[in-house]
Amino acid sequence: MRKALITGASRGIGRAIALRLAEDGFALAIHYGHNREKALEVAEEAKRRGSPLVAVLEANLLEARRPRPWSTRRRRPWAGWTPWSTTPASPGTPSWCA
Repeated sequence: MRKALITGASRGIGRAIALRLAEDGFALAIHYGHNREKALEVAEEAKRRGSPLVAVLEANLLEARRPRPWSTRRRRPWAGWTPWSTTPASPGTPSWCA
């Protein structure tokens, strides 16, 4: 099974990448930083478009000192997914750059 971790997948380019990979049958790890509702919408759409497995992951990638939940949680729905087939990154625009 081909697997992809897509950062910034709740909107914009990350969303488009996630949905395109879903059409190609990738299992997806959908990352979001702030908008869980949008990330869950992308996950549901990815399932409708053919992704066999979707996990939704929250992490603030803009703050290096803040712990990343996907590396610290005990229950990891993505355990065993590595190695990743691809890891396109689309982190969005930090609020301090807008």
